[in-house]
Amino acid sequence: MSTAIPLEKSRMQRVLDIVERVGNQVPHPAVIFLLLILATMLLAHVFYISGAAVEFERINPETHEIEIATAEARSLLTGEGVRHMYTSMIPNFMGFTAVGLLIAAMIGVGVAEHGGRQRAAEVDVEALELAGLVDVAEAGEGLVDAAAQLAALPDGVHDALGESRAEQRE
Repeated sequence: MSTAIPLEKSRMQRVLDIVERVGNQVPHPAVIFLLLILATMLLAHVFYISGAAVEFERINPETHEIEIATAEARSLLTGEGVRHMYTSMIPNFMGFTAVGLLIAAMIGVGVAEHGGRQRAAEVDVEALELAGLVDVAEAGEGLVDAAAQLAALPDGVHDALGESRAEQRE
């Protein structure tokens, strides 16, 4: 019988082992995100209770003069704060440029899952990646086509009513 002689790990391998052990102790990114949201809400409430305010210079859009403005801390835990969170959630997320791409990617993955392409391709990792990329591209193309059709919708309505946008502008 042969006995396996343990090889001594290189310095880089020991560093990577430490990184892996520390990384395994970190909570899921969704949990970190939720904890940061809660911390932000609590901190905003503390500032609200303490009456914190900030003065800053701004340009008055009507007079184009520089003026001093004051912004007071608002709590997200009051009735008004909860209402603000719910009414500004969608505009806030849609203000980020990458969200549109992420939505298109999620639609593509959903179409792949529902259509069975992803399950059929799970045997081969490269095929899975290819199927996912093809579906994301198809979903993105579909979204662009849908946006073009929506953009053309007013012209179609005006044409149906017997007037075109060109006539309306003149």
